[in-house]
Amino acid sequence: MSHEKYLLPLAFSLLLCVGFRVEALSQPPAKSPTLTYIKDIKPLLKDRCIVCHNREALKNPALSGGLVLDTFAGLKEGIKGKSPFVSGKSAESALFKRLSVTSPTLLMPRGGPPLSKEQIALVKQWIDSGAATGDLSKESLVVAKATLEPLPVNVGLQDVIVQTKITPTADMREKTTPSNATLATALKVGPLPAITALAYSPDGSLLAVGTYHAVTLWDTKTAKPIACLTEVKGAAQSVAFRPDGQVIAIACGQPGVSGEVRLYDVKAQKYIEPTLAGHTDMLYSVAWSKDGKLLATGSHDKTARIWDASNGKELQALKEHSDAVSRVCFSPDGNTLTVNSSALLPALRKPSTRSLLASTGRRLSPQV
Repeated sequence: MSHEKYLLPLAFSLLLCVGFRVEALSQPPAKSPTLTYIKDIKPLLKDRCIVCHNREALKNPALSGGLVLDTFAGLKEGIKGKSPFVSGKSAESALFKRLSVTSPTLLMPRGGPPLSKEQIALVKQWIDSGAATGDLSKESLVVAKATLEPLPVNVGLQDVIVQTKITPTADMREKTTPSNATLATALKVGPLPAITALAYSPDGSLLAVGTYHAVTLWDTKTAKPIACLTEVKGAAQSVAFRPDGQVIAIACGQPGVSGEVRLYDVKAQKYIEPTLAGHTDMLYSVAWSKDGKLLATGSHDKTARIWDASNGKELQALKEHSDAVSRVCFSPDGNTLTVNSSALLPALRKPSTRSLLASTGRRLSPQV
């Protein structure tokens, strides 16, 4: 009986504990804060994306790709009305895919370090949770100022120093000025676009330098430019001299719009028609066959193509690639085309087509 006086209080305590436990379990789990475009996504886009994808850059498709990300309306509109996100489905959203892909030709931001895993996860969570906008009335209609400078434009002016033979006057000299010093002037010639392609002529006398909307020909003996080829769509991503050095092939295009090859006669200093057009995205590579009769091109549209250089006709399109074709190269005998895609190891392409056989008299046997 000595223990019975403790049983009732103990039982009562156990009932209280069980009651509190049941009440705690019955409480709904705390909801995580709702992600919104205004609060969570726009600051991220401002830091990393709107440097190129803003309303001011929209008039320059080579820079913006036709995509505006500095407003929710622009983000939702996407490119030509195709939104880059599907509410609730990140796996089907181009925005998430381009941020998380491993291919250097597809990864965004282009030309800069990728977003962190936490930032990419934030975008994924926002899309999967319904892509809530938040209070859009707080979104400024003023074009947001990017925290980074846009690529590929160089952020600083490039000073070209021109030395003269003019001797500085006494009031211009300092104590450390050498007695034989002469004056120099600095010419502001920037900002300068990035160099996107280089190619020597077969004899080494010329150097073709590709950049945005232009290719400059330099005389390698005098180190002076002798011609500037304009009318280049977007960036000249690849340039190649024909084996005889008389014609230059310029691979260019507008992202997501088209890709083309312009042919330039070095001696006559004029373009040769027709333009080789047919790709649906910008070109990355162009190559001549040994005899100069064929051209091969590689594009962001995931295809490589073979062309008759004499008339600009497309002879064959190689479409079995799951990613952009970054390089094409003919073998020395001209019978094999090596195609490099970012998603695959380089592949030796030996397509066999009647059109190629009929046009060139040569058969490129099946793929090995």
